[in-house]
Amino acid sequence: MLLPMLGIYQEYVRNHHYSLQVLTECKQQPEFVHLLKRLEMKPACQGRSLEMFLTFPMHQVAEHEIKILKKKKSSTLVKKKKKKKKKKNKKKKRKEKKKKKKRRRKEE
Repeated sequence: MLLPMLGIYQEYVRNHHYSLQVLTECKQQPEFVHLLKRLEMKPACQGRSLEMFLTFPMHQVAEHEIKILKKKKSSTLVKKKKKKKKKKNKKKKRKEKKKKKKRRRKEE
């Protein structure tokens, strides 16, 4: 499922510069600028410009990648901690067994 979406994203990135270029050309027309300003003032836009909306998907993928890497690192650290704790517990059990053996010997 992710691979087809990656293709769409790559196409988007390749064309991003071109889309900004077309927008710049459109902004040469006063009617377009007036319409764009009116639309960008709508509450649904939350004060964002069309340029921001065009760039947003590129930032989203980068953010998701960072989150995935953090999760991966975190899960690796958790696994390492569990492994270390297991090792420590094994050592502790061995020491306890040795102590018990020594006590038995002393008692005999």
